[in-house]
Amino acid sequence: MRIFGAAIGLAASALLLSACGGGSDGRDRDDGGDDGEPAPLSGKSDVLRELSIVANVAQLFGYGDGLAEPSSALFKAAGVPSGHWGRYSARNPSLLKAATRHDCDSGSYTLEEGSGQEPFGYFDGTRRAVSFRIYNYDDCTIDDESGNGSSYDDGRVENGSGTPNASNETYDYSLFGSGDTPHLYRRYEPVGSRTELTEFFTLGRFEFRSATNQQEQRSILSFRLNAESDDYLLDLDLGNGSGPFTIAENTSSQTLSLSGPYRYHSSICDWTYAEVSTPTPLAISTDGFTAGRLRIESDRGLATITFAADGSARYELSNGNSGTLNASEIGLAVSEPAC
Repeated sequence: MRIFGAAIGLAASALLLSACGGGSDGRDRDDGGDDGEPAPLSGKSDVLRELSIVANVAQLFGYGDGLAEPSSALFKAAGVPSGHWGRYSARNPSLLKAATRHDCDSGSYTLEEGSGQEPFGYFDGTRRAVSFRIYNYDDCTIDDESGNGSSYDDGRVENGSGTPNASNETYDYSLFGSGDTPHLYRRYEPVGSRTELTEFFTLGRFEFRSATNQQEQRSILSFRLNAESDDYLLDLDLGNGSGPFTIAENTSSQTLSLSGPYRYHSSICDWTYAEVSTPTPLAISTDGFTAGRLRIESDRGLATITFAADGSARYELSNGNSGTLNASEIGLAVSEPAC
């Protein structure tokens, strides 16, 4: 089994812990000096590959709670990671309390708290009143109380939250990293006589809007998973200078929408990029996606995937090819991605 699918829950849980305050340096990425190659979209295997990436992204960010497991851990939701490019936040004015220092089992962190006006540029650019917390971790290791492993944080994490407006909308944000330096989270797990190490690097900005029956996330971030014990590495970039990557869920109609550019690279696949959109929102059920239309496009083709009530789908490609995907094929592609 590819580690990507198996590691999603751990990655999301790890980053959620960091967002709540609780190898390599993450910058040595070799993409050949460019954006990589556009995703090929000429056949069934290409469709399954990109569908698996997009579905795992939604899963990584905790969307699609109604989705269950028709085969393996299909689209199982867990956690909300987030990030920060480090050149965006322009809070003005702000009330900031003096930083307090806290010891970890090894290392330390400082905590600053305050309030101010935060611009939500991934939505409408409006400055909104927020309360925020800034964590600066310095080689902070915390041992599990059970004695089964430990967690390590290094770098900057900021979380801000607003209050509901007249339309019952609430805006929140999270920032991971500073400048070009990502936030690093490590998880050490004892397995038999050895200790397994998994690393997560996150650099980028995440904005979140919640309203009655609606949740929407917009982000521009870079994420790296380094599963050292499995000799597996995954880089994932969401959004870019052209705009953020958006995930929106309507919990009343049980539908999911995705849009924006993404790019990925792993121990198995070279740097590849594409853009996704949902002309028709995707219906969520225990059979996976059971309605809606997903569109994936790159400079090497266009794939339109239309989902059916039984969890299957029909795809149509810009080169004239078309075909069907049964629910088992989709479930296998998502739980054991080709990359």
